[in-house]
Amino acid sequence: MLTAGGVVHGIDGLLSPILHQCNITQVNTVFGACKACSIGYYSCPEGYQQVDKNDLIKDCYYPYHDGYSRKGCRGLCEQRTLVPECCHGYFGPNCQECPGGAEFPCNNNGVCHNGINGTGVCLCKSGFNGTSCEYRNVNGTLQAWSKYVYYGNIGMLMKPFKLGVSLSCLYNNGGCSPNATCEVAQSGRVICTCFTGLVGDGSQCQNPCDEDNGGCHNNAQCIFIEGYGRNCSCNEGFQGNGQVCTQVWIYVVSILVAVIVLTILAFTGVFIYMKHMNTSGVFQVMKFSRKDSVNEPLQPDDKENEFMVSQPSPPPDINFCNPLYNVNEAFNDM
Repeated sequence: MLTAGGVVHGIDGLLSPILHQCNITQVNTVFGACKACSIGYYSCPEGYQQVDKNDLIKDCYYPYHDGYSRKGCRGLCEQRTLVPECCHGYFGPNCQECPGGAEFPCNNNGVCHNGINGTGVCLCKSGFNGTSCEYRNVNGTLQAWSKYVYYGNIGMLMKPFKLGVSLSCLYNNGGCSPNATCEVAQSGRVICTCFTGLVGDGSQCQNPCDEDNGGCHNNAQCIFIEGYGRNCSCNEGFQGNGQVCTQVWIYVVSILVAVIVLTILAFTGVFIYMKHMNTSGVFQVMKFSRKDSVNEPLQPDDKENEFMVSQPSPPPDINFCNPLYNVNEAFNDM
């Protein structure tokens, strides 16, 4: 709640005092109206006050009733007006601190545009750069020149250090893309390198997925992963590595065909192997145990008779159940 001239004024919020404000009292001086010196006092225009009631100046003329002017006196009047202003080293309507700090604006390497109507911009001396003129050009490289480095509206105390940033890369990133790093070779040539995962010559860097689907298959999605690059992923209903994508049913059929072919090859191999074993005499033993459809022993053919005649018959008292008699060995010797 504020009062002015006996009138109460309401306010909506809390009034916060503005710090670092050094208001200026502006004084305007005028003379009061010329009067007869015998009156002994003088009057001032509205809004002005008498400087000294007894200090009358006899240097004026006032009109008299007879149409003539008579010499009179007048007094000195003044008007005092309070003008808002920021203290030295501060700027803006809220009197913010100048870059580099209020104690050493612009690190004493430049002039701060301070004041309540100021912008806070530092006009640096020759050879200095930076928001607070904290960098000095030394042999083409900027070096920190002050412990007090200013970032935006925040001041930070820092030890002096070499930035190692060439002037060629300081402005506009050396002509490199905003998505690239700028380096200067010993020869002075600017080298632009796109960030990891992006493609381009450094002056222009783009998402690899923006062109030709990033090299992925037409039935795949190109996904950009920051700091890595692009990744291809087959769409739903397709299977593959992203660069080659096949519909799932075709993939299943191809697997079944492969299984059938492998099965046929396996059976063919077994058949050939069994046929080879038959020709080497294994199935000859089986012929001795074959029977015809009426469960009668088969009659040996001529070759079998010759084979049986050429082999001596075992003695009748031999017990074939005796484990000492190796039937398999006997057959193997035949």
